Amino acid sequence: GAMHARRSLVRHDITLLLQQPALAARAPMPYPFAHVDQPGIPLLVEVLDLLNTRPGLTTGGVLEAFAGHDALPSLEKLAAISLPGGEAEWAEDFDGVLQQLDKQSLQQRIDALQARFSELGPGERGQLRELLGQRLQTTPTREKS
Repeated sequence: GAMHARRSLVRHDITLLLQQPALAARAPMPYPFAHVDQPGIPLLVEVLDLLNTRPGLTTGGVLEAFAGHDALPSLEKLAAISLPGGEAEWAEDFDGVLQQLDKQSLQQRIDALQARFSELGPGERGQLRELLGQRLQTTPTREKS
C-alpha cells in the first residue's frame, strides 16, 4: 500500500548509499527531510552522517561501522540487492528520492500548522503562507544539469 511505497523510498536511498557511498555528498546539509515522520528516516540520517564524516568508506566499511547496531541485518540485506542501472541512474534515483522526502517534510509542516490554524500567531501564519508557496514551487520539474 502507500505506507509500503513510502517506506521503500527511504529503503531505496539507503540501498543506493550502501552500494555507492559517494552519493552521500549529494544530500543537502542540513538534511531537509530529517524530521519526516516515517520508518527508516533516522537510519538514513545515520548512514548519511557516517558517510559525510568519513568520505571514502566502502560498502564493507559502512557495514562495519554499524556492527552491533539493531539495523545491521537490514543493512546487510540492502547491501546485497543488485541494483539495475549504473552510477548516473543511481545518482538520479537518489536525488529523486530526496526530492520526494523534501516534499513530504514540507507537507507535514503544512499539515501541522493547518491543524492548529485558529491558534496561529502572525509569525506562524506567515510561515504557513511561505510553506504553501514553497509547495507550489516543488512541483517536479526536470533539473537542467
